[in-house]
Amino acid sequence: MLRGIPAVLLVPALALSGPAHAAAPASTGSPPLRRGRRARIGLAGAALERHSPAAAEPPGCPADVPVQTLTVVNQAHVRAFALAKVENSIVAQSLQLRAAWQTPCVQFAAGGWPVYLKIGAGEPHGEHFYYGQPYALVWTGGATSESWSRDFSHEILETLVDPTTNRDVWRDSVDQAVEVADPVEWNGYQLDGVFVSDFVFPSWFAGATTGDPKCQGAVCVFPGPVIAPADASGPYDELQLLSAPWRVSTIGRQGPMARLGATATVRAPRSVPVGSLRASLGYGPAGPV
Repeated sequence: MLRGIPAVLLVPALALSGPAHAAAPASTGSPPLRRGRRARIGLAGAALERHSPAAAEPPGCPADVPVQTLTVVNQAHVRAFALAKVENSIVAQSLQLRAAWQTPCVQFAAGGWPVYLKIGAGEPHGEHFYYGQPYALVWTGGATSESWSRDFSHEILETLVDPTTNRDVWRDSVDQAVEVADPVEWNGYQLDGVFVSDFVFPSWFAGATTGDPKCQGAVCVFPGPVIAPADASGPYDELQLLSAPWRVSTIGRQGPMARLGATATVRAPRSVPVGSLRASLGYGPAGPV
């Protein structure tokens, strides 16, 4: 059974997109869509909101933790003050992510991994890639920032955990991409007044092994260390919505009127059987698709 969840849906609170823009690197063209690619599409207004499970940290990274710089290329011309508010919440969330995954704290400045903020068409959505360096693209759909901030958070969380889009685990002879926001992609919470994405912990991948399989003919063994013990106890995600490993939340998936409290026990997206992913069972530069 899932824990009690208040049926509260997000009320728009942030500013509309406008002509002003935040600082961006000299090049504003989109990079080629090659090599590692992991994509997702969000549904604006369909996610469930809860209060933050932890108190928000003030913007800025502590002096004793590693820092990763991100650079927003604001091609959507989001107003500077609205974008700064979203960025500050992502800095705070990066410390929550670090507590689970030992990832770096985020700062937003020039010269970092680019995050392209684009207008696009349709619902807000995002993708993250690796081509020489990690980068992400988030399409706002021309919507207000509370509609795309969850997608912005989602892509940054997954980029921090898997910068090269090449981090996999193995479970029941199946190669599983480490996508920490996908199992709970419909869910989020308020952090400093900004809607951010939920994410899963290593315990969600209970029993899965890391590293390359060792194969002889058609027989493969998976000697790598486990990412979490097979009997790992919860919590399994930041919002504590999931009651067991390898569950995928469906809360909010059908929109604001969706029935609350249901989960489906299914594999996370893009699971690929051994042998069909890479014939050689080697990790090439492209990573899993």
